[in-house]
Amino acid sequence: NAIKLLVNAETAYPVMLEEIEAAKDYILFQFYIFRCDETGLRFAQALMKKAREGVSVRFLYDEIGSKIPKKLVKEMKRAGIEVGQFNTTKGPKNRFQINFRNHRKLVLVDGRVAVAGGLNIGDEHLGKNPKYGAWRDTDVRLEGPAVLSFQTAFARDWFWSQGKMIKGNWQGQASESGDSKVLGLHTGPIDDFRTCLLVHLALINAATKRLWIATPYMVLPDTLGDALALAALRGVDVRLIVPSRSDNRVVLLASKVYQRELLVAGVRIFRYDAGFLHQKSMLIDDLVGVVGSANLDYRSMFLNFELSIISNDTVFVSELDTMFAGDFEHSTEIFSKDFEKRRFWPRLVEKCADLFAPIL
Repeated sequence: NAIKLLVNAETAYPVMLEEIEAAKDYILFQFYIFRCDETGLRFAQALMKKAREGVSVRFLYDEIGSKIPKKLVKEMKRAGIEVGQFNTTKGPKNRFQINFRNHRKLVLVDGRVAVAGGLNIGDEHLGKNPKYGAWRDTDVRLEGPAVLSFQTAFARDWFWSQGKMIKGNWQGQASESGDSKVLGLHTGPIDDFRTCLLVHLALINAATKRLWIATPYMVLPDTLGDALALAALRGVDVRLIVPSRSDNRVVLLASKVYQRELLVAGVRIFRYDAGFLHQKSMLIDDLVGVVGSANLDYRSMFLNFELSIISNDTVFVSELDTMFAGDFEHSTEIFSKDFEKRRFWPRLVEKCADLFAPIL
């Protein structure tokens, strides 16, 4: 496999569009949020162009995360795109079921290359929304046989939502430019085990020197919080980067409850100041790096369908190290004393927000 870190949307979007343009056989396109703004329409036009050229294009979006106008859906279908909605509320039994969401973000071309990570499709990821400012997110470009893991995830989602199998290249193609070991991890509520949680616990428990994590939403299940605290107590350099501002006010309030508890255990916490931090990344020692769609919260661990890329490639790990170092420079470290100064009412509000932790 060949793996390449794409640090932001300014880097990742051109790579996605380049791979879409290079497609010869098929494109699998799946996102939790697809905005019908300038950025979204640019991708829609690129996909329609390839469909008109005879490339098979499947477009899958989550019904909760994305609200795509019927006019655009009809236009894409007329161009030859198969448009599918991952609708967990379909059918009389699931009419009021909004908990299970498909949180995956994926562009996959010809079974050869995939781009995945934390980025959705929208202008805000390019810093065009004044409410959030600069948007800090991360993706990965992957080439090689590990791409089939992501193709499997898409095939399962497509079959569940559309009742159809996909046709594609299932032989696996070795990369000519790399020899990396990569695990494409797709998890969700249909797993026999709580795979997302178990993998995160395994990675945290494996750390011996450092454990650096960036997450936009931190509402920790007890086992995950305990594992982070234990890592710090056994001497691991545990650092968390969280946003100083968020697109979800309730989650931001609830996360401060966990921040206070982790600080007592010796975890170092940094609040990102240069915009909205939305990336989900991990660095374990100097050995393993993780980039994906999963947050450190109940929803990602138990309810959402997620995609993550895990690799011990030395260049990839080095790139993550450099990325984290830059993010720390744009962050402010917080300490236990910062919470001791807080008044009663803000702390009460944060505790009340935490009551909703299992569904945040």
